[in-house]
Amino acid sequence: MPEEQEPNIETLPIEDRDFDDFIIVDPMGGVPAIYVYFQKASVRDLEVDYYGNFEGRSRQGLYEVDHIPSKEAVRIYLKGTYPNLKDDIIEQMTDRVAAVAIPIEVHRQCSETYGGKNNSKFRTQDGGLVTQKVLDASNLEAAVDANWDVNAECLRNEYGVSDEKIEEIRAKLHELNRKAGLY
Repeated sequence: MPEEQEPNIETLPIEDRDFDDFIIVDPMGGVPAIYVYFQKASVRDLEVDYYGNFEGRSRQGLYEVDHIPSKEAVRIYLKGTYPNLKDDIIEQMTDRVAAVAIPIEVHRQCSETYGGKNNSKFRTQDGGLVTQKVLDASNLEAAVDANWDVNAECLRNEYGVSDEKIEEIRAKLHELNRKAGLY
């Protein structure tokens, strides 16, 4: 008969503080391993947060998450402002852009930036051509207002969202982008 052993508790530092699952193992072997899985809360209608915080959360087939300002405008801004930053760092930084969960139809039909709409070119005062995303990158704060105004119009007309709620979302978008150092 084997000798009885004291339980051995081992704690390892967990690097990823945002883990979704883990396995509990009985060191004595008397209880089978238990797999624990944490499901993140589903996205809520008109929820505002950093884009990266929506990752891994169910959109319930109802919502899409819209970067405001667009991810491309932010990427252009960051490359221009910090030319020595590596692409992978810039990619991480684009997850720290304010975003809002909106109905799929609003995102696809109304958003100024969905599906490459911000590749449209506009003539500048000096006669040159510039894409919407480059124009947005030149003033991210103004881009937030312009992008949100278009979505807000659809939300008011099609979903009856109040002006108060529209402005509350706008304020939160600006607050998050300021905290991220975008303006």
